[in-house]
Amino acid sequence: MMDAVWRHKMKKLILSTLLLALLAPLSSVNAKLKSIRVETEEDFINRVVGVEFGNKVCPTLTFNRDKTITGICNNKKLTGTWQWTTNLVCRSVSVGDNKLPRDCQKIELEDDVLRVTRNHGNGKYADYYKQ
Repeated sequence: MMDAVWRHKMKKLILSTLLLALLAPLSSVNAKLKSIRVETEEDFINRVVGVEFGNKVCPTLTFNRDKTITGICNNKKLTGTWQWTTNLVCRSVSVGDNKLPRDCQKIELEDDVLRVTRNHGNGKYADYYKQ
């Protein structure tokens, strides 16, 4: 009986050790991936403007220096304008013939990922990847 208890404890110890060994690299990767909140128009221009981003829904999305927005979303042409307000970017865009309501969004960067959070940073977010 003592042998069975010892084997059970050893199995738990080995499994715990393996789990820690597998998770350790993930925690060190996550520690490096700190998002940076874009809080000024200068930062937005230096970090985001002129860079092409995309995801599955919008394979291309670019905030341009002339304060326009261009891209493709849902297989339709995306056009619009952006304006910096306090620590948010406010955008007015159309996708195809569909004009979307103006929205001010929180902008964050994490390596090559642009996170855009709707409704003044309180709504749903979308991640766009540097192309």
